[in-house]
Amino acid sequence: MNAHWQKLIGDAEQRSEFFLATLITETGSPAIGSTPTPWGIPDPKPTMFQAATAMACYHNPDSRLHRDPRIVAAYRLALDISCRELNPDGTFDYPYCNFRSAPDTAFIINRIFVTRELIARSLPDPDLAPLLERIDALLETTGRGIMSGGFHTPNHRWACAAALSSCHQLTGKQEFRLAAESYLIEGIDNNADGEYAERSAGNYNVVNNDQMLILARTREDASFLDPIEKNLEMMFCYIDPDGSVFTGNSTRQDRGNRIWPEQYYFHDLNMARLRGRQDFAAMAERIMDRQIAAGQAAPDYLDLVMLHLGCVDYAVTPRGAQASSTAAKATVAATVPDSYCRLFAESGILRGRRGDFSYSLLKNNPVFLHFQSGSLQASLRLGVGFFERRDFIATEL
Repeated sequence: MNAHWQKLIGDAEQRSEFFLATLITETGSPAIGSTPTPWGIPDPKPTMFQAATAMACYHNPDSRLHRDPRIVAAYRLALDISCRELNPDGTFDYPYCNFRSAPDTAFIINRIFVTRELIARSLPDPDLAPLLERIDALLETTGRGIMSGGFHTPNHRWACAAALSSCHQLTGKQEFRLAAESYLIEGIDNNADGEYAERSAGNYNVVNNDQMLILARTREDASFLDPIEKNLEMMFCYIDPDGSVFTGNSTRQDRGNRIWPEQYYFHDLNMARLRGRQDFAAMAERIMDRQIAAGQAAPDYLDLVMLHLGCVDYAVTPRGAQASSTAAKATVAATVPDSYCRLFAESGILRGRRGDFSYSLLKNNPVFLHFQSGSLQASLRLGVGFFERRDFIATEL
C-alpha cells in the first residue's frame, strides 16, 4: 500500500476510534449523539465532521474499520442530534457566537454531501438505505434555511452558494439554483495574483477553494477550478524556509501565526490530476512527507480523496498528453521552487526567497518587512510618538 495512502487511512482510523469512544451515548442525555464540547453544548458541526471521517473508513476496503457496524450506529446518533439541534427555519447555530447561521449550516451540509455520495455509491445496503433517506430530508430542509439566511464574511458567500448548488443537484428544484446564482452574480473575489479577498493563506483561502470545487462539480462548470489553480500557484511563493505558510498579509485570525500547509494537500493532489500539474503533485507529496517526518497527523481528507481520486497517486498525466502513455504517467522531476522574487501587486505583497532565507514586503501594513532564516523569524515596524503620525506604512511597492 502507498505509504501516504496508508498514513491518510491510519490517521483517519485514529480520529474515528476517538469519535466512537467519546460520542455521548447515555440514554436520556440531552446531548446523546453529540461529541463532547468544551462548554457542554451539543454542536452538530464537529459531530458531523468526525462522523464523516468515520464513514469514510467504513467505506474504505483498505481500512481496518471497513464495514464496522459501530460506525453506522454512531452516524445514526449523530444524525439524530443534528436533526434535534436544527432550528425551525432550517438553520443550525454555531453555538458560541453565530445563531440561525446560514453559512455555518452550509459548512455542515457541504461535509454531509460528501458522506452522502459515498453512501450512495455503496447501495444497495440495508444498513445505509434508511440513513440516506434521512440525510436527503435533512439536506433539503437545511437548504431552505440557507436560502433565507445571510452571511458576514467573504468566504461565507461561496459556502452558501456551494451548498445551495448541491441542493439543486440533489433535488432538481430551481429555487436552489436561483438562490445560488444570487451569490455568484457578483463574481468570485479571486484576483490576478490568485488571492482571495481575506488574504488568509493560513485558513480561509483553502475554505474558498473547497467551495470552488463543489461549484465546479455541481454546476458542471470547470471555470470554478481556475481560482483554485491560481491560488495554488500563488502558494508556491508563500512557503517559508521551515515549510510553514507566510500569514503576515492576512486580514483574518491566522495573521502572524506559524501554520503548516497540510490543509492544501487535497487541493494540490486533486488539481494535479484535474489540470495535469505535476508541480502540484510534488507540493502534495512534500506536504505529506513533512507531516510524517514531523510526527504530525495527516490532514482530514480521506473522504474527499476517496470521492474525487480513489487513492493517493502522485503520477500525473500532463495536460495535452495521451492518458495511455506510460511516459506521460511517469512522475516527472517537478520541484517546488525555493528561489524566487515575485510581486503580487493586487495583493500588496512582495515575496522573495533564496533557499533557507525568505523576505516579504507589505503594502498598507504597519509591519511592512518580514525576514526568515530557517525557522527564525523577524519583522520590522517603524513608528514615531508625536503629532498625528504613528506608524510608517508603505503605500507603494
